[in-house]
Amino acid sequence: MSDLRVDTLLSKVEHGNARFVAALLRRFTDEERRAAAKELPGLLRRVRDTRPDSPWTEGAVTSALLVAGAGCIPGPAAAAQWLARADLRLNRAWDFRAGRRHAEFVVTATEGRPAEWRAEVGRRLAGRLRVADQSAWGGDQAAWWTCALLLRAAGAGPPEDEAFTVGWVRWTAPATGLGEDPLLDAMVPRLFEVEAVGQVIGMFGAGNAWRTALTRLVQEGRLEREALLDGCVRRFLRGGALNDLRWYADLHDALAPDLDEVLPRIRDYARLLPAAPARVAELALREVRRVDEEVGLDEAVFAEAAEAVLFRPEKKLVRAALSWLDRPGREDAALGALTVAFGDGSHALQERAVRIAVKHGPKADEAVRERVREAATALPADLRDRVAEVFGEVEAPVPPPAGLAPPPPPAAFPAPIASVAELAEMFATADRRSLGRIGTERLLAGMVELAHADPGGFHKACRTTFREIDHWLWLDSLDDNLPGDLSPFLAAVTFLARRPHQRVARPRPRPSTRALARFLARRSREIGMLIGRTPFLLSTPTAANGLLDAGELVSRLERLEAVGGDAGVIDLAQALLRLPPGADPDAAARAARLTSSPGRTLAAWLENGGFPEVRFHTAVTPVSFQPDQKARTAVIAIATPEAVRLPDPAVVDELMPLLDFPGASWRHGSARAFSFNAYGGDPWWVPTIPSHAELAAAHLLPDLAVTLDHVYAQSRALLSLAEADGPVGVATATALAYGLTIRPVAERAGAVDALLLMAARGRLPAAELGAAVGALVGHGIAKLGRMAGALGEAADAGAHAEVWTVVEHALPPVLDAHAARPVTGLADLLALGARTAEATGARARIPALEALAARKGSSRAVKEAGRLHAYLTRP
Repeated sequence: MSDLRVDTLLSKVEHGNARFVAALLRRFTDEERRAAAKELPGLLRRVRDTRPDSPWTEGAVTSALLVAGAGCIPGPAAAAQWLARADLRLNRAWDFRAGRRHAEFVVTATEGRPAEWRAEVGRRLAGRLRVADQSAWGGDQAAWWTCALLLRAAGAGPPEDEAFTVGWVRWTAPATGLGEDPLLDAMVPRLFEVEAVGQVIGMFGAGNAWRTALTRLVQEGRLEREALLDGCVRRFLRGGALNDLRWYADLHDALAPDLDEVLPRIRDYARLLPAAPARVAELALREVRRVDEEVGLDEAVFAEAAEAVLFRPEKKLVRAALSWLDRPGREDAALGALTVAFGDGSHALQERAVRIAVKHGPKADEAVRERVREAATALPADLRDRVAEVFGEVEAPVPPPAGLAPPPPPAAFPAPIASVAELAEMFATADRRSLGRIGTERLLAGMVELAHADPGGFHKACRTTFREIDHWLWLDSLDDNLPGDLSPFLAAVTFLARRPHQRVARPRPRPSTRALARFLARRSREIGMLIGRTPFLLSTPTAANGLLDAGELVSRLERLEAVGGDAGVIDLAQALLRLPPGADPDAAARAARLTSSPGRTLAAWLENGGFPEVRFHTAVTPVSFQPDQKARTAVIAIATPEAVRLPDPAVVDELMPLLDFPGASWRHGSARAFSFNAYGGDPWWVPTIPSHAELAAAHLLPDLAVTLDHVYAQSRALLSLAEADGPVGVATATALAYGLTIRPVAERAGAVDALLLMAARGRLPAAELGAAVGALVGHGIAKLGRMAGALGEAADAGAHAEVWTVVEHALPPVLDAHAARPVTGLADLLALGARTAEATGARARIPALEALAARKGSSRAVKEAGRLHAYLTRP
């Protein structure tokens, strides 16, 4: 055995030379491998204690450690466990371009192993891959390539694990040599079986390349056309969101099936019509119509398909279905399906359905005519009269239900964490980003309390359970990460627990970081510094919406004074911000008896009534993600607040920046920007100031303005705003208006839920919301059609009066904008106004509406304006 070669190997590992390590291991004897394997645990500890301060250097050392373990550890199970260790996970910043090269080093280091050994390690590694890691933005390509190349070198087939399939899609370059890929035949069927594949293909811009490559292989005869078509249809039938299915729809269209290929699948296409995403439903309707027009559909399939499409919310699909039904020869089935459209919220579609019904009605039998009369009760009065002329008398509709369900009672804050074991288990089993604000606050409180009550047990937990987040220690700016992701705070805790003589890196916030994000980042750092110095946090909420009972805060300060504990300045400031609005004489009297500086500060806060009231007005300004990016016009809130007066100037210094609007910290010349990582839609922002809803809304506005096209937790922020207390006004209304025009449907639905919750609590600024809708439309920021649809959902949920108030105040500015240039969606807003006005019995005179109604023309907007004006000014 050569001790020199083993020493050389260990030295090269410490220097991060994975290439040399792999080449050297090819010449090792079994005895040298075993000797080196015994040294690896000690080497790992030594490397960890002298961890490099750069992720790139750290990645090179980690790669060398992994390669050494793969080449030295004898058993396949132990080798796989070493390669999959959490504390040896390669840093994504290091391995973004080097994942395959690292895997090749692993394969080189194991050249002396039997094929069965390599295959077993590869299969075990495949079982440890995670879909989330393979589909993440950085992506764990090193782990996938290690698994794939070991299996390929062993001549083994691919494993059946979903994460392996996702990795194949993610890391394979389809444009070059896909037909020669030995995994192709086994993996192509899995493209249609693994749920995450469609989204991953589309997420990183590879969809076109995959579609082109697969269709080319079909043309060359390398892949079966029928298999791909069947795969697409099966994937559609399993369902999913549009992002999951869009690529399959594009592939289906690229394959362009002919009529003979569609006919055997026609019932499957019909089954897609009720609930598939619009893109897939359009595809299915096209094929169903083609078969019906060229061959003829079975009567039952025709009726099922037509009714399914007419039930859908997408106006484009409903119009296509109405066009399909407007032809002779199948009157009874067509009229039976047509009645579904009578319940559509769009007056234009209802009118078109009535026109078709009246046209074909004389040829219908009596049973169908009766069905049309019953369905016509849902129509407005003018359309009911047209149906009655052909089908007979139609009964008046039942009045819609009025009012909203009462709001749910405020949720209580969960019980505190009782032990270090519970704390460690909570951290170990939870994804830090999914804890949410309540779980995170509970975890923060538990860490501080248990570090004080059981310092030995807490430090032990830090050295074990929290070790996996050590890779965050190289960051020099804790302000780059929100507390919603606990990594900066937990890194500080681990840092202090493992090396108490050192300090956490001093934060260097970006100039664009917003005031609330800076406050929260400083709070995280301060809590890290309070570990072991204070028995509890003052600022832990007592309610799930972030509020803190004033009496409980006084009790905490009384206990702190009794034990002589330390209070953090930011912790105290956060506690003050969470106190409910309004006077609490009992808490104020108790606070007046406190003697400490925090106690006197609380007493002054309660005596003065907290923050001075901040009044806002709105202004138009350019806003962007970053100063070098194109700015977007936005409506934001402007205020000039009064000064906060408290005995402790340090607390005042923490509070005053939160009142700065528009905020010097996010200005960059003419375009104001915010840090992407400090996005205000995070649910932490509103519960930081839960008794100041208008103030929280003002902070959210710039962030809502630049994220209208994407999902950034806007609905969670707006729901938090709806749960908050304190005055509401133009800032809150503008935030809700932004929510109603967000492009992602799920986020827009969340904004509707926030509107309904505020309405149920009696806190909806409906008139201001209408004015905000008009302002956003007038400046070309909002899509009025989206807003009208969202407000219609709120009306359907019982908020008829509130929605009418919104429409009434939105119409003047929207009609003024329409006079300058046509506003898409105006007819939808007018139709919603007619519906809610009729439901509430409203009367009003709106001059701009009267002017539009008096115009000549047959446009839908003019017709809807005339209908609404006639109702509002009826005798």
